[in-house]
Amino acid sequence: MDNIRKAVSTLSGTITQHFLGPESYSSEDLIKLIGQDPTKALGIISCFYKQFSKGIDQLDTSEKNNAKKNYHLLEEHEKKCPLILINECTLGDEGPCIFKRAKNPYREKFEFEVVSAFNEKLTSSKEPIQYIGFGAGGMFQDLVILTKTLTQHPEAQINIHLIDYTYNCYLNLRLYLKSSREIYDTCNDEPTESAIRYLLKAENIEQDEQTKDTIRYNLKKEGRLFRQFISALQKNFPKAQLSLFAHESTTGYLSYINAKKIAYPDIITGADLQSYTCSLYGAIYHYKTLCFAALQKKPNSKNFLLCRKSMNRQVSQEYNKIIIATHALTELKNSEKVVLNEGHPYDKSITQYWVTKKALN
Repeated sequence: MDNIRKAVSTLSGTITQHFLGPESYSSEDLIKLIGQDPTKALGIISCFYKQFSKGIDQLDTSEKNNAKKNYHLLEEHEKKCPLILINECTLGDEGPCIFKRAKNPYREKFEFEVVSAFNEKLTSSKEPIQYIGFGAGGMFQDLVILTKTLTQHPEAQINIHLIDYTYNCYLNLRLYLKSSREIYDTCNDEPTESAIRYLLKAENIEQDEQTKDTIRYNLKKEGRLFRQFISALQKNFPKAQLSLFAHESTTGYLSYINAKKIAYPDIITGADLQSYTCSLYGAIYHYKTLCFAALQKKPNSKNFLLCRKSMNRQVSQEYNKIIIATHALTELKNSEKVVLNEGHPYDKSITQYWVTKKALN
């Protein structure tokens, strides 16, 4: 337990060296803490995950790649920390991420803006709110936003759509199993032997037993991540009507809601999408495409992007300036106009848009 205390004090600037936490936390404990002090909550979750990883490292070489063994170990640690797989990026291209909670307050300010927008939407509309977390990854940012929102509106109706390219393999598994993109706490997404063979063949990956075992474990772990997320929210806010959907891309999301006749987004969020890895997948382009598609169908849709003002490292003043960018298809107060001479690839009729940049430092 001493190792956990040390890890928590290191991971979170708000936790002192004398932090004395319990040996386990309930879902209620963690959600309450996420609503009050996200940095501390993330530190606690992270240190339990470190203990889980250490447990895997201590397994015999023959057992380390054993999916059944690893998953059993995960289940044991999940009893101590029901949100053990929920996480948030802390490393950037050049070391510690500038958006790391324990380092800077940018995410807290960002969440305040988003939750304020949620409050406005929930008090003015009786329809379910369509929330999109773009680049959701480990889902902690979205969990914070939704926890703070539901604390104020415990009977809210929210459809939660999380988009991230890393969900692609898991969604292909669900497609093979004929499961929908909607994920329930009790859904069956067990990666069968035939499903594993199908996925590996589709990616042209050699089908040796170790590879199959690794894929099986990663898919089970991914499914567990989604279930931890929705289970915690539904358990702690039983009067709310919540639905969770997963998508691998903007294109996948738009195709799905159009086919299912689901309403377009009310609130779109994105954070830290300018890293080298994100750029390989065109994250900013796809994020803007999503915003423009929503604004065309629903002009009062809101979007919030936590980012650097510029990625030009030669201009340090701009590069180190952190902002919340809001995109619009009509001019807003204090917004900057951007002209697209050839139109936007998503819709050539979009030849201009406006961006409001709220400085956070």
